[in-house]
This record gives sequence, C-alpha cells and structure tokens, in this order.
Amino acid sequence: MSASQALFRPTLRLFAEHLAPGWIAAASAAMRPFREEAPASDVQWVPRVEMQHGGGTLLWRESAAPVDVNGGSGNLFLDGKRIAGQSAPSPADDLTVYLGGKIVKREPALVLFHGADASLGAFAAEILPRLVAMDHLGVPAETLLLVTLNMGRQRFFQRAMVDGIFRPRPVELLRRATAMRTALLNEVSCPESNTDIGREAADRLKALYGPYPSQGPAVLVAENGEAANRQLGWIKASMGGTGEIVVADTTRMPLGRIIRAIAAAPVLYGSRSLLRAGLLAPNPLRRAIETGIGDSHA
Repeated sequence: MSASQALFRPTLRLFAEHLAPGWIAAASAAMRPFREEAPASDVQWVPRVEMQHGGGTLLWRESAAPVDVNGGSGNLFLDGKRIAGQSAPSPADDLTVYLGGKIVKREPALVLFHGADASLGAFAAEILPRLVAMDHLGVPAETLLLVTLNMGRQRFFQRAMVDGIFRPRPVELLRRATAMRTALLNEVSCPESNTDIGREAADRLKALYGPYPSQGPAVLVAENGEAANRQLGWIKASMGGTGEIVVADTTRMPLGRIIRAIAAAPVLYGSRSLLRAGLLAPNPLRRAIETGIGDSHA
C-alpha cells in the first residue's frame, strides 16, 4: 500500500462510519458491481454434528478456512469477496469491507443472527431455537455469538442479555466500520418447524419469567407506538368490538412483561412476522389474527 493510500483509507473509513444508513446502502450498492463475489460453494464446511430431534434435523458445521464477517450487515466474505446468496439487514453495509475497514479477530465464533427482520418474532422463531439447538449439538459454551446491530439494539434483545437468557454463552454485537475475522466460523441450523426445540425454548423463558397468569386480555404485538395506533384503528374498523387489547410495544415494554402478557392472552394480534412472538409462550387455544397494516414487517 502506498503512502497516499495509507492516508486516504482511514479518511474513507471515518467518512463511512458517520454516513447515514441510506447513504451507506447507496454507496454499497454502487460499489458492489465492481467487486468480485465468491459463490457460496467456495466456503468449505466441515460437518461436526448432525442429529434428528423433534422430527427435524439439527446441524452444526465449521468453516475449513478463515472467514470475515462484516460488522454492518453480517455478510460473510472470503478472501475479500462477498459470498453470494446471503440475506442481510437492509440497508446492507458492505462499504466497510470494500474500503478495507478495521478487522478484529475472534475465535471461535458463530453468527447467531444477521437477518433483515430484527423483530421480536425473529427473536422468538430464529434466535431462541438456535440457542437451544446449540446445547443439543454440543457447541462449546465459549463460542462467541455474533449478532448484527439491527437486532442487538432492540430493547427486548438488550433485556434478554441482561436477564441472562444467553448465559453462559458470550454475545458480541457486530458494529459498523468493523469486520470480524475468524479461522473457525461455526454455523447451526434448526428448522422453525421443530416444535420440540421451540417448546424447550419457551420452557426456559417460563423458568425465568414465570409463573404466568392464567388469563388476561387480548394482546397486540407492535414494533412501536405509532404502528400500534394504526393497527388498533385497523382492528376496530375491520372487527368492530373486540374488548380490551393490551399493546405490547416492543420498544417500550420489558421483555418479561411482554411474555407474561402473551402467555395469558386468548387472542394475539400483530403483523405476520410479529405473530411469531407467540412462540415465546405457546398456547394451542390462543387465536392469532394478522393485522393488515402497521409494522414495517407486516
């Protein structure tokens, strides 16, 4: 690297770190066609454990070569090339890697979450079952769990960390303008349809937040107060008199209160994604009604 590049790159990185997300997404999209991608098949995975549990397959595998994890988006990179076919948060922040951002080494690591839907529903249907699956598969407790910032900054996720849901496993939030490099990237897959794993995750929550009330009012799970107001208006216009409805605003209500309210609710309202929050406290008798407006995940 020349002296001018050595001076120029840190300036670019500092600039990228303070760009608005929309500008980052635009810059990433503009640069992506000029950056070579690596096919997903280039990542060599070594199977560690595969097992049948609850009518589904649990799988734990490790990378055979060093992999970079982009802090902004959670996208995986191999030798500086973005691995094709990944689902990442929107807007994607691949600008960090494109500009040669700061690389931090972490060993061993596992990307626990890097999806675009950072809702309570994704927490219930993706993160918690994956956490339970790790125990069944024997993934070492010292494996660092990486979570993209779009999920990590959610109040319910912060509360889950404080309440010890992930203990004894360490969790680190991926951040913009940083990339993680690990020579041993772990991956765990657990199908959402695995009801046994989901039930075990719910039992762990009940042990932490229970006992639950036996009955309560209907619950609307919403991503914020503004979305809740729009959804309540839709429910009233579409369904008429529905009785009392408690709003579980995921930006304001503590996680334990949300779970206890859901556990006692005879009816659960929410967008398609947020209705998955019912997995936090399953009840086969509870009705789930998808609202037609409100959340960005509707």
